[in-house]
Amino acid sequence: MPRSTKHFARRLPLHLHIALLFGALLLLSGLVLGVFQYRQTSQIIYDSSAQLSRQIQLAVEQDLDQTFTPIRHLLSLLAQAPAIHGNNMGQRMLLLPSFSQALRDNPKLDSLYLGGPNGDFFMVRPLRNPAHKARLGAPQQTAFQVWSIERRNGEPTSIHLFFDDRLRLLSRVPQAEEPYDPRERDWYTRADGSEQQITTEPYVFYSSRQVGTTLARDIGAGMVLATDLTLADLSATLARHDVTPATELVLYDDQQRAVAYSQSSRLIVDEQAGRLAPARELSPSLAALLDTPAVREGRLRLAGRNWLVSRSHLLEGGPQGLNLAILVPEDELLADAYRLRWQGALITLAVLLLSLPLGWLASRLVVKPLRSLARSAEAIGRFDFSQPGSGRSLVLEVDQLALVMQRMKNSLASFLQISASLAAETRFDTLLERVLRETVGIAQADAGL
Repeated sequence: MPRSTKHFARRLPLHLHIALLFGALLLLSGLVLGVFQYRQTSQIIYDSSAQLSRQIQLAVEQDLDQTFTPIRHLLSLLAQAPAIHGNNMGQRMLLLPSFSQALRDNPKLDSLYLGGPNGDFFMVRPLRNPAHKARLGAPQQTAFQVWSIERRNGEPTSIHLFFDDRLRLLSRVPQAEEPYDPRERDWYTRADGSEQQITTEPYVFYSSRQVGTTLARDIGAGMVLATDLTLADLSATLARHDVTPATELVLYDDQQRAVAYSQSSRLIVDEQAGRLAPARELSPSLAALLDTPAVREGRLRLAGRNWLVSRSHLLEGGPQGLNLAILVPEDELLADAYRLRWQGALITLAVLLLSLPLGWLASRLVVKPLRSLARSAEAIGRFDFSQPGSGRSLVLEVDQLALVMQRMKNSLASFLQISASLAAETRFDTLLERVLRETVGIAQADAGL
C-alpha cells in the first residue's frame, strides 16, 4: 500500500466524525442538565428540610406553651378557693366540684391534689381508661376517683372513693396500708416555701404510670397545691411530623431521658420502677448524635448513614427545660432527587440512542456528494472527463464546490479539445480567430481582442 494511502487509512470517515460529535454533544448536554437538576432539587429539599425542622420546633414550643400556661393560671385560680385549707377529708370534699370541672376542661391533666405538712393528701383524678378502672377495682360507671390520706398521731388513714360523672358516690374502698407520703415527693419539697410555681423533671406518675410532669405551688401553712400534667400529646405531635419513615424525633431532658417520642410505647422501660428510657437506647442514630454534643444543626454521618440533624433547647417542660432532636435520613429525604436524577439520565440516554441514527443519516447525506466529488477529482486527474457530475447538495458549500468542479472539468475538457483542434489548423488567421473565440468562451467573457 502506498504511504499516502496508509496515511489516509488511519483517518475516520467524515460521517463518523459528525455522528460521534453529535452524540458527544448530546451526552455532555444531558450530563450537565442532569447534574444541575440534581443539585438544584437537592438544595431545595435541604432548604425545605431545614424549614420543616424549624416548623417542628415551633409546633412543639407552641404545644408546650399552650399546655403549661393555662394550667399555671388554673392553679392560681384554685388556690383562692376557701376549702383549699380544709383540715380533714370532709372539708376538702368541697373541692370536688371545682376540681372535677377543671379536669373535664383540661383533658391533659392527670390529677389535681393537695399535700399537707403532716402528710395529709387529697387527690381528685379522672378515670378515663377502662384498664385503669379495672386496676383500681372501680365500678364501670366511675368518672372520678378521690384519694384521701389523713395522718393522726403518725398513723395514716387512706380511702378511695369513686364517683360517677354527676359526682354521685358509687363506692368506698378503704386501704389497709398506705406507703405514699407527699412530703417525700419532689413536687412537695421543691414547692414548699417557694414564692413561684415550680415544674418538676418529667417522670412516670406513681398512680397512673403515665409520663408527665408536675406543676405545684405553695398556698401557705405548709400546704402545696399540685397537678399532674401528661406529656402524651407531645409524642403525638412528634409522630405527626415524621418527615420520612425512618425519621427520629425525640424530646429529652438534661439527663438524656426520653420524655416524648414518636413511638410513645417505648418511653417506659421499667413500668414497676417507673424508669424512663434513655434517649440513646431508642436508636443507634440517636446514641451517635448524643455522643457528638458539638453538632447542633447540619449534615452528619451517624451509625453508617448520612443524616440531617437539628437540635434545639425548649424552655418549658421542666426546671431546666427540654431538648428536641430531629434526625432525617438523607437517602430517604433525597429519594425524589435520586429518582429525578436517574430519570434524567435515562431520558438523556434514550434521546441519545434515538438521535444517533438521525445523526448518522444526516452525516451520510452530507458525505455522499463529497464522495462523488472525490471520484470526479480522481477522474479529472486521469484526464477522464466522462465521469458524471455529483449532483446538487443541500449543504451550500458542498453545492458550490460541486458547481466549481463541474465548470473546471468542462474547462479542462474544452482546453484539451481546443489544443487538439489548433494542432490540426493550417491557416494562421483562422487559428487566431479560433483561439480568441474559444478563450472568450472558457473565460466566460463578453468580448475579447
